[in-house]
Amino acid sequence: MREVLEQTGVSNIDYYPACVTNLTTKESRIYNAANIIGILPAMDREKSQFDPARRHPVVVRSIDRLVIDEGACANIPLFRLAEYDLLVVIDERVAHQLGGASLRGVVVVVPEDWDGFTD
Repeated sequence: MREVLEQTGVSNIDYYPACVTNLTTKESRIYNAANIIGILPAMDREKSQFDPARRHPVVVRSIDRLVIDEGACANIPLFRLAEYDLLVVIDERVAHQLGGASLRGVVVVVPEDWDGFTD
């Protein structure tokens, strides 16, 4: 995944070596933990349908319909959404490259199939 992201121009990720050990079998595997740098407020609040957080002006509790303000994220191929930071938004080129790679544990959901997040 790291190679695919680097090939598509994603540069706002720091990688850290990580070792994951199965406690039952004691088998260990080496990975790269990834940290997406930065968070971007890119939700079009006028067109999206969501429940706002009670005590925060940007964060939302749930999203029923998400519309991204493309002007707010122009030329940023991958980012965490400030309004709901569990959501990683990727552009079409990154989505296409990830979808064509043989990756386990990675799911790219097209906007039409995304069912939103609820708390």
